[in-house]
Amino acid sequence: MSVIARAMGEGRKDYARQVCAFCMWACIATGVVASGAVLFFMDELLQWLGASADTVDMARSYLAIVFAGCPFGLISVCYGNIIRAEGQANMAMMGQIIGNGLNIVLDPVFILYLDMDVAGAAIATLIGNSVAAAFYIWYFLRGKSLLSIHPRDVSLRNGIPGAVLSIGVPAALESICMSISQMVANARLAAYNDMALVGYGVAAKGNMVTGIVWAQLAADLISLLLAAVLAVHRLRN
Repeated sequence: MSVIARAMGEGRKDYARQVCAFCMWACIATGVVASGAVLFFMDELLQWLGASADTVDMARSYLAIVFAGCPFGLISVCYGNIIRAEGQANMAMMGQIIGNGLNIVLDPVFILYLDMDVAGAAIATLIGNSVAAAFYIWYFLRGKSLLSIHPRDVSLRNGIPGAVLSIGVPAALESICMSISQMVANARLAAYNDMALVGYGVAAKGNMVTGIVWAQLAADLISLLLAAVLAVHRLRN
């Protein structure tokens, strides 16, 4: 996101297009690898997470469905941020509203009316992520964006992979550390009972929602201000 914002602020539109296209196909490749890894090591992962004999089948069902659509989830998150970097915060917000709103509407339909239990929640999440990803892809394909996701614009030159990884790896490590912390907490709580895990999960979700709101507001403001500063600096020079 910040790589594209800086490039556009400096007037390097071709470079920004190449970074955007690289991110699209990197999301797809990473999602496929992550899906395969989770599905292959499913039992070991669930054991590490502290799933009990009463919940392991439901957890396996949920993870299998959600991670089957991992590329869509990555595209939804990544391109919501990239579109903000282009200055189209409304379009980014619309994609998130469509995806999350559809998830919220489909959850009771699949879980309660179709009696699909946890699998229904997973399918609702998969559909929400897929629709949000499709919305963002449509945004670029309609031709009104300055950026691109076309394979012909993908480039490994000009330090593009390094620039993306220099921003993405620290953020990824932060998420991995948070996930490991949550895994350890789940494993400890599993020693008590399943209700302890449920209570912790509810509290963690509430904390996550609060953090996401402030993080997204800060990210939007910082990217726009950085682009404006770089544009002013370029005009003065």
